[in-house]
Formats: sequence, structure tokens, C-alpha cells
Amino acid sequence: MVEQLGFDSFWQRDHPARAPEDPITFLAAVAGVTHRVRLGTLVASAQYRHPLLLARVAADVDRLSNGRLVLGLGGGWDAREFEQMGTVLPPPRERLEVLEETIRILTGVWGDAPFTFEGKHLRVTEARVQPGPVQTPRVPLLIGAAASAARCAWWPGTPTLPTLRATGRPGRSPPRTSSTSMTSSAHTARRSADRTPRSSAATSERP
Repeated sequence: MVEQLGFDSFWQRDHPARAPEDPITFLAAVAGVTHRVRLGTLVASAQYRHPLLLARVAADVDRLSNGRLVLGLGGGWDAREFEQMGTVLPPPRERLEVLEETIRILTGVWGDAPFTFEGKHLRVTEARVQPGPVQTPRVPLLIGAAASAARCAWWPGTPTLPTLRATGRPGRSPPRTSSTSMTSSAHTARRSADRTPRSSAATSERP
């Protein structure tokens, strides 16, 4: 239905305490019944999954979709949802630190050799996700955090990631968006899949 209507991407939110489905599981199902549309999380919270687990399931969806995943990542923002899960929403700086460390680990464990990292909040030892994603050198990342473009430049050692423009090429109108009848939390955005670069972006509004 999404492809027949002419949409070019399909997006899932990440709210385990109130959304009707898990975004990664749902995207894996959508991958099996589509052929062209980009599939993405808008956005997955870095607070909800260890990055090694996230790297594993993201690589699986990328392989199931033959390289169509865009992994949207954010730091988390919904204090009520954190409370429902029996935890506390960390302060903004800590959320951004965890987001940065998550990006580092994702990039590392999708690499060609076992990866070790010990950060302030997260760590992995001799970890590598195999089989990895179809897309190389990594699944495109879409970073959703307030003023995240400036903060990405501010983070010491953060991988430099090219920009995936939210509006397509310069001079083009903004993407057309719509919800689908499949689920109230499923979102589609108008973008040409053939023009989508294998890169990452700093967009969205909330950390």
C-alpha cells in the first residue's frame, strides 16, 4: 500500500510504554512485503537498548530489506515513559553523552574487526556484529536531538557523518508526510529512495 501510494519511506516511532508495536520488529515485517521504500526509526531512543543489541537488530532489518534501513537515533525525552519503565529520564548532557557513545559503538561493531570501547556510560569488549548490514560502511544514521547539528560538532571524537537532508536536494519542496492505516504510529515521508545518500543527519526537535 505504501509503495502503491507513491511514498518513498516508512517510519516508526519508539515508545515501548505506549506505542502498539516495537519499531524494529515492525520494520522487519514491513521489509518482507515491500521492495523499494526506505524503512526507518523516527527515532529510536539510545536509552532503551544497549548499542550492541541495537546494532544486531538494525543489521538484521537492513539485510531483510536488502539495504533500505535508516536508523534514526535520539537521546530520549519522555519523562513519563521513563517513569513507566521504572527508571528516571537522565539530564540532557548525560543523554547526549550516551547518544554519542552509542554512535561510536554502532560504527565500531559494524566494522571489519572485533571492537572494544569503554566510555563513561557504555562499553563493549571484542564485539563485532556478523553478519553485518548490507549498506557500507554502515547503516545511515538520522540523529534526532535539539540543536544536534551543533552538538555533533561539539562532541570530541564523534565520527564525521555527511548530511542526509530532510527535504531532499536543494531547491526541492519539503517531503510529503502521512500516517498509514497499518498503525497509528507508522509514518511515511515523501523522499526519492534512489536519491537517498548512505549518510547521516542531524534533524528533529527533542533530545
